[in-house]
Amino acid sequence: MKTLLDAHAVSIGDGAIALHDSVGITLRSLGTGSSRLLVAGLQRMAAGAATIALLGEIEYGLEPHRLLRFLDSMGAKDTKQPLQVFITTHSPVALRELSGDQLYVVRKVAGRHLILVAGTSDDVQSTLRAGPEAFLTKQVIVCEGPSAVGLVRGLDQF
Repeated sequence: MKTLLDAHAVSIGDGAIALHDSVGITLRSLGTGSSRLLVAGLQRMAAGAATIALLGEIEYGLEPHRLLRFLDSMGAKDTKQPLQVFITTHSPVALRELSGDQLYVVRKVAGRHLILVAGTSDDVQSTLRAGPEAFLTKQVIVCEGPSAVGLVRGLDQF
């Protein structure tokens, strides 16, 4: 004799059967960031059949170190890109991890949208690494020295 579940005596509704990880935690109970990483891994595995991915606000729910892993899992550092990924972001962390030929800037000019590649020259790439915030603004103010930078930051706050 052993104790087992009597399937006829149990009421099973929607969501009663769920995927679990190796330690028994249901995948639906994962946080936003963990869910996004899981989906990125699944998308990467399905890249042969579905080669385009659309990702809005990629930084949502991801700490900076997890954002780097997310970009890596989508193929940002691969020499041969496994997917064509369209990403929107406001995160300098995400921009810093991309190369200039992977980054496009979209601007509305005279009622039309203009899409420009950021570029692959050394000065574009060094700016992307040192000051990715410059790619997120409409205008860049150039300052010289700590006093000028402090003045502009103060003006920005007020």
